[in-house]
Amino acid sequence: MAKLADLKKTCEVLHLHPIPTKNAINKDTGEREKVLSISDCTKAIQQFYLEQRKQNGTYRKSIEHILAMESPMLALLIKHKKKEDQDAIWDNNNNNWIWEEKIDGNRALLCYDPATGFDMYSRNLSVTDQLPINYGEKILWPQLDVSELTIPFVLDCEIVPQNKEIDKTGEFVPVADTQLNLISSILSLNAEDSKKVQERNPVKFVVFGILYMNDNPLFDLPLYQRKKYLHVLLPHLVKAGVPIEEPLTLQPGEDKLEFYNRILNAGGEGVVVKDINSKYDINGRRAGEWVKIKRSVSQAMSAEGLGDTVDAFVIGFEEGTPGTANEGKVASLKFGVELLDQFNEPILDESGDPITHHIATVGGLTDDLKDAITTKDIFGNVALKQEVYGRVASIDGQDLSSRNLRFAHAVLVCWRADRSADTCKLRKDILEKLVL
Repeated sequence: MAKLADLKKTCEVLHLHPIPTKNAINKDTGEREKVLSISDCTKAIQQFYLEQRKQNGTYRKSIEHILAMESPMLALLIKHKKKEDQDAIWDNNNNNWIWEEKIDGNRALLCYDPATGFDMYSRNLSVTDQLPINYGEKILWPQLDVSELTIPFVLDCEIVPQNKEIDKTGEFVPVADTQLNLISSILSLNAEDSKKVQERNPVKFVVFGILYMNDNPLFDLPLYQRKKYLHVLLPHLVKAGVPIEEPLTLQPGEDKLEFYNRILNAGGEGVVVKDINSKYDINGRRAGEWVKIKRSVSQAMSAEGLGDTVDAFVIGFEEGTPGTANEGKVASLKFGVELLDQFNEPILDESGDPITHHIATVGGLTDDLKDAITTKDIFGNVALKQEVYGRVASIDGQDLSSRNLRFAHAVLVCWRADRSADTCKLRKDILEKLVL
């Protein structure tokens, strides 16, 4: 997000005078007054460039639909729901939730207008004009027959590669090790190179919602009604040649846990479950009408027959942020493992020493634990008690970063008094295989 100071400067350069809408207390007078906000400046800049596009003939009507939304609807992690709500979601007799495979791609708002064709927007704003970026010209569209597409619409999708096996060959193929990274790389290229990549790595849209039909917003309709509109439109898109499909969906009478495990066993990362009566939230909140149930690293390990946690030892810490309740304390612990090669031999650094890989940083420690492990060094700085270094714990995480092979949202499952640091070893190729 752009900084307020930078947006104000842009407004000055463009001779714009945004109207302040936010209330704040004047520090000098103590009185409440209107002040400029990021939203005020952003909207002023957007309107300036929209008018400019209308004048130079580059305006696309679809952008108005995107600007009407603060954000596509977002999902809440199931762990943030109350226990009774979680149980209700998993209950096979509860049919108030639609279960869909969670797609590992880039969120895409696919727009169509008979007059101008297809546009595709992500959640990203351009740093130059603060308008949503249209990636439509970067998509290598197949030969389309749009004769039956006679009304405008906006679809909520994920864009993913058509082939699950990522092709890393070819002059223009960017470095990528996951579907998400490949799509992100494709969209970051210029239009010509992006299309060259797609000749080897064609993309498709996995659609799970419809937001506008014939320029009418459908946000206030319950999900099950919006699905009906989508199912009327979808066959026409397929017939037109658009590479589009729906996600794998739980069928009536199918066991929810079996459906979830089937997705995990096929290499998927989880499911998104949606309240069939939910309206579409365009305000960027995670209110819980959509819920994510994602595979954890422990589940991935279990699927590989490797146990259900990773044992790692303490290698360091992070100090609490000044001005917070954690100030002056150890706020999180860093954990490491010794990396092995495929022959179970230690991987050595340039000095010939075994590599200790920083696999996780665990926060959310209890106040008692933070107090128990915090001390001061000879200079009076926050330090971790020496006896904590090398202590072993079983840890888990939501997933593993493909960039640094480190747990995301790591949690401490339990301390392992029966283990020592020299037993915490992990093959690097297995760790790479656990990337979700």
